[in-house]
Amino acid sequence: MISKSQTSFRCKFLVYNDAEVNITHSELQRRWEIVAYNNSAIHVNNTTQQIIYGVDNAHLNGVLTYDTSTAEIENSTIENVFVSDNSTVSIRNSVVKQVRMEGRRSGSAHADNATVDIICSTVEYINALDGVSTLYVEDSAVTWRANFLASSSVQFIRSLIAELIAQRNTNIMLIDSYAGSIETHDESTVFVGWHLPLFGLVTMHYTLVPIIQLAIPIAIIAIVLTLLVILRKKRSARIRFIT
Repeated sequence: MISKSQTSFRCKFLVYNDAEVNITHSELQRRWEIVAYNNSAIHVNNTTQQIIYGVDNAHLNGVLTYDTSTAEIENSTIENVFVSDNSTVSIRNSVVKQVRMEGRRSGSAHADNATVDIICSTVEYINALDGVSTLYVEDSAVTWRANFLASSSVQFIRSLIAELIAQRNTNIMLIDSYAGSIETHDESTVFVGWHLPLFGLVTMHYTLVPIIQLAIPIAIIAIVLTLLVILRKKRSARIRFIT
């Protein structure tokens, strides 16, 4: 366990074979990383790592998980979270510069599933690369871009995404969420949905949204005009009946 610590030098922790590491109430220098292999577990709580925004680093500093390892990050600030193979990561009430997902490690012959849950957090960049990835985002914000390259299954619930890019056969669902821009390629699909009173969850392909937004005011105007015509006819009929 690392507790109430402050590291000002480069640190690299390697965690193997069902080991568990807890980092709590610590301040970590930017060039710091902890790497989990072989069903190991990482717990990060109330910890701050220095982040420099606007720099795309070839080297990933932060939390890295491989094989079937897990990581839980809560109430913390971390520069990068890298999720590979069958590993699973949970991010809650935290700030992360980049979440990078690779369901298949380089050289692996089988398709794995990298899984990430992001709850009540802020992430600058989400990047899902090779292999199979599963992402669930709730009450969170992606301030720059969410890019899904491979076979990803994605849900955004009550979240904001500045820019969304879906490629290959990625499937994305936006529920009560907003994306500043949406770009799709290949066989990828993006659906949007809203919970509406009396109707429950209503979903549609994102390309239909502008059409619906245009059609609703027209439909409302048509209904109002129809009601006015009906009321006018009834009034005219009543006047004739009196006279």
